[in-house]
Order: sequence, then structure tokens, then C-alpha cells
Amino acid sequence: MSGCFSSKNPQERIEGIYKITLPKDMTVEYNKVGETFTGRPRQYAVFKLAVEPTEFLQKNSFVSSDVWQGFGDGDDKVKSEKRLDEIVDSLKTPAEFRPNWQSNYSFKSFADPKHSNSHPMGGGVSLLYFPDEMRLIAFVSGY
Repeated sequence: MSGCFSSKNPQERIEGIYKITLPKDMTVEYNKVGETFTGRPRQYAVFKLAVEPTEFLQKNSFVSSDVWQGFGDGDDKVKSEKRLDEIVDSLKTPAEFRPNWQSNYSFKSFADPKHSNSHPMGGGVSLLYFPDEMRLIAFVSGY
């Protein structure tokens, strides 16, 4: 099972796996880590930010949902959002913590450093920032 990560807070886990630095001024609203017998479990975390993370978004080249075309490899934006919803569904996430795809958001995906050629949905983490809600959502796809 995925017990080895259950004691870490979601920010530490994501930063440790993907070698990225998330904004410091945020609190965890929701976090769920799935289970797996091998590999990395899926994870879905929702953070509430205290201040607009402008520097973080610029430094990591987040893309606005207005221009994001999806993951590629045959996935357009709608198919990519559905793939992310599959993670949310698999973890039985309550409605109030689900992404609002009708709202404006910014997107950035990071591949798993141990699988650098992998598709973002093959062990990577996708981060979405929803400015109207001041939420940063992290999807760890698992493998």
C-alpha cells in the first residue's frame, strides 16, 4: 500500500518527488492519496493560497486555460480535463474540492524526474491555479 507517504504533508511530498518549490503561503484544504501495491499512488491535493503566486506562476511558465491545448498525444483540452477528472473520481473527491472547469485557470505539468520521457499523466504532477478561488490544485497521476 501507499503508507510510506501518508505521514508527509502533500506539499512536502510533491516537492520531494518532482524537485519543485511550491508557494509557501498556502494551507491544505483537501488531500487524498490513493493506494497501490507497486509504483506511485495517485494523489489529489487542494491548497488555499494567502496571496497571488505571481512569481511562482511566471517562474514555472504556467499557461492560461484560454490557450492551453491539452496534454497532446491526441488529447485536446477537453480530453485532458476528463483525464484529470478520472483521478478526482478514483479518489472519491467531495464536490466542493473538485476543479471548476468553467472557471479561468492556469496550468503546468511536470514529468516524473525518474521517468523523464514520460507523459505528464504517466507519473507526473499537473498543477492548476484557479485565481478566482485562490486555489492551487495538484494532480499526481501515479503509475
